[in-house]
Amino acid sequence: MTGRSERTFLVESYVPQLDERTAATISSRFREAARELEEEGIGIQWRGSFALLSEETYFCIIAAPDRGAVMQLNERARLEHDHVVEVIAIDPYATSSSR
Repeated sequence: MTGRSERTFLVESYVPQLDERTAATISSRFREAARELEEEGIGIQWRGSFALLSEETYFCIIAAPDRGAVMQLNERARLEHDHVVEVIAIDPYATSSSR
């Protein structure tokens, strides 16, 4: 990452007829697009994705300096998004339990 502060975004995309193969293809495009943008000096990281096959919905978690960088990633990966929102990541191992 560059010196900019990192924020986390969740990208939601509706993908008609989503199956495992399509989800893997989309993930490969995200991985490649993130690598290209990082090489161009845009501090962005694809953190992973989830595919809800029965819902035909693909979720992607992106670390980026701002929403604009996330939009660039979506465009480069050729994936239309239905929703992009900033989220906070909660580490289950860092939280304390009151049990």
